[in-house]
Amino acid sequence: MSGFARALRGELYLLTRRSSVRRAHLLVVVVAILHVMGSMWVLQVEAGLEGIPADELAAWNFWPRLAAGARAAMYFVELLVLALIAGSFPREIAGGVTRDPATRRISRRALLGARAIGALLLSFSLYGTAVLAAAFPSYLLFDRGPVMEDGDILLEELEILEPVVMALVHGLPSVLALGAFACLLSVAFHRGVVASGVGLGMVLATGIFHEAFGDAAPLWFADTLAGFGPDSFLEQAAGFSQGLLNFYPESFNAVVDTGWWSPLPALVLSVYAALFIFHRRAL
Repeated sequence: MSGFARALRGELYLLTRRSSVRRAHLLVVVVAILHVMGSMWVLQVEAGLEGIPADELAAWNFWPRLAAGARAAMYFVELLVLALIAGSFPREIAGGVTRDPATRRISRRALLGARAIGALLLSFSLYGTAVLAAAFPSYLLFDRGPVMEDGDILLEELEILEPVVMALVHGLPSVLALGAFACLLSVAFHRGVVASGVGLGMVLATGIFHEAFGDAAPLWFADTLAGFGPDSFLEQAAGFSQGLLNFYPESFNAVVDTGWWSPLPALVLSVYAALFIFHRRAL
């Protein structure tokens, strides 16, 4: 078995055995479920104050609740990606854990390549967990169908199904790029707290300086993150699917189109930069 295969097998073992990874997935599930259930309670209170049945509210629908619940969980997904990926490797290097693979003839390139794949798998797993955890209670508590308000149809189901489903997929390239970027930070800094903090600072700075970047903002992967991204397609779809027609304007399609491919250069460059730095770093 090659050194890369052995390193990847070890990485997969850690992903399935670490308690921190299990707790991270559990936290994402809890956040998504609580958000959906909490929104049901808020809508019931709103309907009571207006003296109408809750199912006459435009937001009382499976699709907006799925989108909003998933987006709430995505904030935690993105934080956990930074904390788990950017924060763990510096501790392993400082503790000498990374010296052991070298004694088993696993090259640095193979070790970091396996770690990068593990980072992408973890990001994908947390993202998928958020979507499924929001979908399950939304399906049980709310009905699918057209968005209605006061008995009138605002949007047919097909009009909201496509943007919501597309938005749920649209944030995936960005969170994968975030995982690769976190992997780069993990080898660039000697302390996990610093690596995670720098990553979070750069994500938050994307929102702060969003207007300054103008039309070029979606070229940076953090701009289209489903949670923290100022141009989050999921945010637009969540508002649009509950009848807020000022969300998801036609002009936003240009951002959506860019967001499908713009995270890929950041993903590839982050992995290559991480390999370059790690090859020259003392263990």
